[in-house]
Order: sequence, then C-alpha cells, then structure tokens
Amino acid sequence: MVNLLKQWRKAMIAILAFITITYSAVLYALSFGCYNPTGCQRDIFYPSYTTIQPMKVKGIDLPVGTIIQYDEERDTPKELAKPMKEKYIQSLIFPENSDVRWAGVKIASIERFFNRDMRGFSVNYKANSLDKTKNAFEKLWKHCRDNLGILVYDLKDWSFNRSNIQDISSCSVIYQRGVDARSEDFLDIMKKAMLEYDCKDCKPINIKFIKEE
Repeated sequence: MVNLLKQWRKAMIAILAFITITYSAVLYALSFGCYNPTGCQRDIFYPSYTTIQPMKVKGIDLPVGTIIQYDEERDTPKELAKPMKEKYIQSLIFPENSDVRWAGVKIASIERFFNRDMRGFSVNYKANSLDKTKNAFEKLWKHCRDNLGILVYDLKDWSFNRSNIQDISSCSVIYQRGVDARSEDFLDIMKKAMLEYDCKDCKPINIKFIKEE
C-alpha cells in the first residue's frame, strides 16, 4: 500500500510539472502572437527600399521607383526609409515604364543567385522587349524565353561590364552548364553573341539551328 502511494505521488508530481511547463510555454508563445506550445518561428521577409531619386547601385543607374530588396532580415522594418548596404542586396526590380538595359535588352529585374556558392545573378528581360530582335544575342535569349544566369568575378558590379563577366551559367532551365553537350554549345555561342552584341566589325554569328519565330 505504501509503495502504491509513493508511485501515485510521483505520477502526480510528474503531471503537475508537465502542466506547469506547458502553461509557461503557451504564455511565452502568446506574448509573441503565437499559439503553438511546441514553439514558433517568426515571419521571414525581405525588407525593401523604393528609390525616391535616381541613384547608382551595383554599377547600375536606378530610376525613381526601383525596388531594392535585401537579404532576409529579422530586426528591420519590412519597408525601409533609407537603403541598406549594397552587400545585402538580393534583387533590383525596375518600374514598368523604365528603360534599364542589360546588353542592350530592356530588363525587368536582376536577382542574386540564392545559391551563395555561385557568384552571380539572374537577369530577367522585360515582357515584349524581345518581340523584335536586332542581333544574334537577342534571338538566342528570345529562344530561351526566360531569365539569363550570369557568373561574375566581382559581385559588387551587376552591370553589363564585359571585363567582369565570367560566363553564362544558364538560359532558362532548358540550357544549363554541366548538363549536356547541347547546352554547352548553345551557351558558348550565346556568350560570344552577348559580348559582341553591339560590335560593328565582328563577323556574324551563325545561329541557323534556331527557327525564326
């Protein structure tokens, strides 16, 4: 009988301890607006700054209304009153009526690769900007129908700086480095066409394998 009372007492102590811990966890969670007693995560967001005057960032002249998005931050407002350091920039989103160009093509945005092991960014052309192509590079980019992956030597410069461009890593998901010989050949030709897009004395690049659209 004595042993049963001891076991019952230990069980009651364990139950009361569990209730106390759970209650404390709930109160702590409620103080942050969270109702999960097993723990909660705060919302993750990318703070942004919208330019109110022309400025130069990452080597690119930004028009008024450009949205600069930064890396994930937890201790800043979602919309910033002033820009952060350039090293935290994740993407640049240009206004619809802007005329920002990269290798001669109107672009909608530039976004740093999420894979930080890759030193580069994606360039997204503006809708309808490749409806009428003027050179081999534009024809090749139109053929991909998606963003262009660019590898650079220095991430401080996102402009079309030939001396800083290391390679084209991809053109949409169709052509990617290290996948197959077809992709390698396509991206090699595209890189050459990109670097010579405004060259008047260069020999024309043969892209007969692409059907005219």
